[in-house]
This record gives sequence, structure tokens and C-alpha cells, in this order.
Amino acid sequence: MSQLLNPTNRKRVLFFLACDYLVFTASMYGAFVIRFDGDIPPKYWGAIAAFLLIAIGPKFIANAAFRLYRLTWRYVGARDMINVGLATIVGTLAWGTLAYLLGGNFGLPSLPRSILPIDFLLTLIGVGGVRMGRRIHQVLTSRDHNEDSVRVLLVGGGHSGEQLVRELLYSRRGYKVVGVIDDDPVKFGNYLHGVHIRGGRDQMPRIIAEEKVNEVIVAMPSASGAVIREVVVAARTAGVQGIRILPSVEAMLEGRITLSSVREVNVEDLLMREPVNIDMGPVGSYLYGTTVLITGAAGSVGAELSRQISQFEPGRMVLFEKDETRLFGLELDLRRTAPRVPVFPVVGDVRNRDRLRQVFGTFRPQLVFHAAAYKHVPMMESHPQEAVSANILGTAAMAEAAAESGSESFVLISTDKAVNPTSVMGASKRVAEMIVHRFDESSATRFVAVRFGNVLGSRGSLLPILEEQIRRGGPITVTDPSMERFVMTVTEAARLILRAASLGRGGEVFTLDMGDPVRVVDLAEALIRLSGLEPDVDVPIQFTGARPGEKMKEEIVLAEAGTVATVEEKIFVAGIGAEPDPDSLERNLTLLSEAAAEGNPARIRALLQETVSTYHPAPGAVTDETLADLLEVPADED
Repeated sequence: MSQLLNPTNRKRVLFFLACDYLVFTASMYGAFVIRFDGDIPPKYWGAIAAFLLIAIGPKFIANAAFRLYRLTWRYVGARDMINVGLATIVGTLAWGTLAYLLGGNFGLPSLPRSILPIDFLLTLIGVGGVRMGRRIHQVLTSRDHNEDSVRVLLVGGGHSGEQLVRELLYSRRGYKVVGVIDDDPVKFGNYLHGVHIRGGRDQMPRIIAEEKVNEVIVAMPSASGAVIREVVVAARTAGVQGIRILPSVEAMLEGRITLSSVREVNVEDLLMREPVNIDMGPVGSYLYGTTVLITGAAGSVGAELSRQISQFEPGRMVLFEKDETRLFGLELDLRRTAPRVPVFPVVGDVRNRDRLRQVFGTFRPQLVFHAAAYKHVPMMESHPQEAVSANILGTAAMAEAAAESGSESFVLISTDKAVNPTSVMGASKRVAEMIVHRFDESSATRFVAVRFGNVLGSRGSLLPILEEQIRRGGPITVTDPSMERFVMTVTEAARLILRAASLGRGGEVFTLDMGDPVRVVDLAEALIRLSGLEPDVDVPIQFTGARPGEKMKEEIVLAEAGTVATVEEKIFVAGIGAEPDPDSLERNLTLLSEAAAEGNPARIRALLQETVSTYHPAPGAVTDETLADLLEVPADED
């Protein structure tokens, strides 16, 4: 109802009503003029107005029933024209039936049968013409594109491409679509709204040169990263700097495709895997009305988790973060995008047990998402005591607080680097997984962990570093030509976490089938080309060798332990392999805490190696000669 009361909508409805009244009147009189070749018998002259009164009610009702007064004038299409035809048929049959029943009564003459089909055709033309009027006007008055027009080559001749061609043709912004590229040979030579479909992607260099193309738009929302990379390389090689793309299908489900939908190509597009379709329906019932606490809330993953959780209207959200500046920004963002959700920003550190008791005692969170952690691999190699303090002891403090306060569920945000770790950071996250597994066995709270790969664009990750190196003119530094990483967008990561959390029954380590890993050098080259430059021509790439703790290839699960499928096609429960018994784990946690307090990196690595049997530190970090000494526990003094 509020939409109908909108001034713009009300004006449009009144306009259509007025136009339809004129069309119905003209159709009725026109039908009699045509039927009698312009010489209407006197007995019908007075009856035409009466027949119009009989017809006008059913016609208005039929048009309203088929929503002809609520369509969007700018986007009238085939479906709307079908509704015009159906409404006209219903309206004509209805008023024809009334006229037949009333014929001979009230002094009305019988209605000539031929009047109905003539009136039907005239009404159909008139009502349809009014609805198509704006589109027809756009075609007739479209700008005669001159030399200053932006010459556009469109890649993709499917449904999305068709809508975008129409938008570009009717745009007043000065676009000229010089051709369409499509993968389907059947479409070659055909025309899309008068624009020639000129061939496949292999024809791009020739067409760009012949037509002096200024901009390439990729209108294939489901295209793979490989396809988009091919388009970008072809366009850049041919000298086109402007390359844009339609967003994903998911992002456009609620609206039509318009010029405003088109955005610049980014690195996520060039590396895009097959879209991961995750059923988020159960997440709504899991989150709705609950009190949710998120640690590391202002980090890349924590912030995206907060945004997505807020859309499911939890009872309240507690944002736990030690960076007060970013926390303040996140609070403002959530109050704008989810004003109905109570948001409580809390400044604190997960290593502070007293602070955690205060927060859990005050808010009593039902669901806890623990994203606070140190994640930078080389930095944690240099400062292993901080990895122990935050990633291990901080997780233990959080898990203890959640169990004591009676939280229903605790989700640890883990990493692929916890699998067969070679770094302190990876080993510390593997120990964190062991901690939540132990708490799951000893408390009523459900504890689960979720592993995923590198998040594109997250703070301190590879992508921003490479982008900064390109801005400085290079060189881009890559450790090794064969180094690979699993990558995902932060949106995917948050969706995986939420769906896995709703699946968790306790004790699981969830992981995502992330497809094929991406070579870091490919990522670097994609970024360089995206900037309009050529690798090793405009921006050199240097290989520096692997840094301490880095793997050449990441792993998501332990190969020897395997995985178990879940109801979600892309989500699995990882086999976690051997773990120390609870007493040994408790003893090692105590020793790790002491080693971290002492600032003893070698002893920390030795203790991590004893705790995580699959941890193999970088060569030289812990030698065989010193390992036994480092693990020896001093005897208690009398």
C-alpha cells in the first residue's frame, strides 16, 4: 500500500488510467465506424455511449487484475505485453457478455457481433501502445552517436547481455555498442537489438582494432575466472584500458540489470572459481533472536561475519575487539545497515580472563564466533611468544569463558595452515583446534572449528601488499614461481563459517572444497594486467625465495585422515588425526605459557612440535641436538 501511495507511483497510475479511458472510448467509437464504413445507423449513435459504460468497468478491472497499472514503464517487456493481451481478452469477453445479456433491454439495440473483435484489436493496440510508449520514444529519439561516443564491445550475448545492450542503446550517456562477442557459434551473425554478434573471444583483437573500441564490458555474470582473465588479457593487449563487468548473478537476483550494475573488473573476478552455492536458510533460524559475540570483530573476517549475521536479525550483537578505532567504524556501519539489531561494541583483549568474565557475565552470549588471532606467518616466526599468547592461550581463555557461562555454541575460525603446519602460526592454530575439541568433550557447549584459505583483500594479506608494490612501480616480490595458495573472498569465508556453525553438533573441524589452488605468480600477473600494465615489461616480478615458515603448497585436510561429507555439497568435516591426551595437552599448555612468558622461541617451537605431531618447523629453528634439552622439565626444588 505504501508503494501505491508513493507520489511517483500515484502519478503513473493516474496517467495510465486516463490514457486507458481515452483508449476505451476511441476503440468503442472506432469499432462502430469501421463496422459501418463510417455510416453509423441512427439507432446506434445513441447506444454507443451506453455500450461504452458497459465496457469500461470490466476493462478497467481486467487491466488492474493483470497489474497493468503497476508495471515499471521504463522496463516494459514481452511479459508485460502478454499481460496486456490477456487483460484485453478478459475485458472484451466480460463486456461482450454483459452487452448480450442486456441486449433488447433498456432500449438498447443488439450489439453487432463484429464489434467485439474490432474493439478488441483497437483496445489491444491502444493499451499496448501506451505501455510501450516510452520505449518507442527512446528508440525514435535516441541520440545520433557522434565521434565522441564511448565505443563499447560487449562480451556475452545471453540474457544479461541482452538487457545491457538495451540499456546502452537507450542511454543518454553517449554509448555506441559496436558489437557483441559470444561463445555460442549458433549466435554468430545474428543481431541483438540491432547489434551484430560478431564471433567468439578469439575475434576480440581484430574487432577492437577495426572498431576503435574504447571499453569492453563482460556481461557474463557466471563466467569463470579463466574466461575473465582471457578477456582482460585480450583487451589490454589490444590497448583497451576500460574493462568493466556485471556483478555475480547472486548480487543481481533482486533487481534488473542496468548501467549502474556495471563495475570495474577486480582481482576476485580474474581468480573466480565456480560459485559456491551454500544453503543459508538454516542459518536464519540458527541466528534469529540470539545473542551473538564475535571476537576480532573489526578484522576482515570478523567484520564481514558481523555484517552477515546482522542481516538475520539476532537479538543482539556483542563486538569484541582491541582496536577501538576500527571497532567504532564497524559500529557506525552496522547501525546504518541493520538499525533494528542492538549492537554492543566492547573493547578488550581475549587474553584478559578477567575482562572475558565481565563480558560473558554481562551479555551471556549464546553463540560465540572466535576470529581474534595473529595470522601473519613471517611475523609470528619472529615473535612466537605472541602466537602462543593470542592464538593458543587466548583461545583457551575464550573457550573456558564460553563453557562457564553456558554458551550454546563456540566457533573457532581456523586456517588451512593448521594442516601439517610448517610455521608457528599454523601450529598455534592447530593447538587452538585441539583446545576447542577438548572443551567440546568436557562441557555442554558445542565447540567446532572452521578452516579456510587466504581471504582476498584482508588486512595484512598478500593482495594489498602486491597492490602497493604495483602502485610504487614495482618490483613485485614473489617467493617462488611454483608457490600456490587457496583463495576465497571474504563473503564466501563468512558464509562458510555461518553455515558450518549451523551444521555443527560438536567436535567437528569443518573445511570447504575450494577447488584448485592459485599460483601466487598468476595472482601477481593478474593484478599487474588489471592495472593496465604488462608483467616484466612495466612492472618486474622478482623471486625472493620462501620465507621462514612458508609452505610451497597449502593443504586443507590431512590426507591420511580424509574427510566426511555433510548435507552441503562444498562443506566437509575434516579428519583431524592424532591428538595428545587431555592431561598431556594441559601439561603442554602450561609449559607453552611459561615459555611465552620467558620469551624463549626455541623452547616454544619444541613444545609445539611435541604437541602437534605433524608440525615440522623450518630447518634450523629447532635442531635434533637441542630438542631433548628444550623439552626437559626442571625438577621441583625442595
